[in-house]
Amino acid sequence: MRSTNSCFLLPEINKSSRKTAFIYFAAFIISILAVILLVCIGKRQNITYFLLVFVTVAISNGGYFALATSSNVEEAVLATQITYFGGVFLPLFMFLCVLQLCKLHIPDWVVPILFVIDTVILGGVFSIGYSEVYYK
Repeated sequence: MRSTNSCFLLPEINKSSRKTAFIYFAAFIISILAVILLVCIGKRQNITYFLLVFVTVAISNGGYFALATSSNVEEAVLATQITYFGGVFLPLFMFLCVLQLCKLHIPDWVVPILFVIDTVILGGVFSIGYSEVYYK
């Protein structure tokens, strides 16, 4: 019977962790290239919300890569905060993209209120490690 001692599992964890980090790094690089490509192609069009979606995805992928390569709790908390940035703003940017694609209009006062709500949520996320507001 195999022991559950960590010295037997450590090489497998390190190999898996490197593979995961490589995958996140590749996703991060691809998302940055997609942002650059979108900026180059979309100079003549209104791509504001698409650009926000692509940039948010790139930031989130960078956070996932940082989380995969973090070596202590502080780095992992910071990487989680970066990752949650995308989780907070990406649904709003996608919503605005869909509205723009479908040529639907919402009242002008709705978008700033949605941004304020997301910013308050992001403030709670950024309090991770300093207070128990977010995980309470």
